Amino acid sequence: MGFKDEMEQFDDEWAQEQANPSQRGGPTLPEGPHQAAVTEARVEEYNERWTWVLKFQNEEGAVRKWQNLDNEVGRSIAAQDAKMLGYDGPLSGLQVACEQEVLIGWVCEIRLLKR
Repeated sequence: MGFKDEMEQFDDEWAQEQANPSQRGGPTLPEGPHQAAVTEARVEEYNERWTWVLKFQNEEGAVRKWQNLDNEVGRSIAAQDAKMLGYDGPLSGLQVACEQEVLIGWVCEIRLLKR
């Protein structure tokens, strides 16, 4: 069974989410520069891969950023982002820092680009 076959069961849910994006998390921030606060920071495991998820939000909307911690490039980007957000602890302590909401509330300037 391939991707198409496995995902068909979610087609109706997908269409509903696309039609009503404000049901969860609000609208996506438009392209351009924004000042936004970190409102969510978590480390999660999905399909045996570790990912660091950040959500930035302001009055216009929100956007999420994911970093794959299972490869060198993802860890490098995550390390730089963590330092800019005030976390200078070890990678092994990032999950606890997220659980303790150490990063929540930081206000950042972010720039969104559409590709």
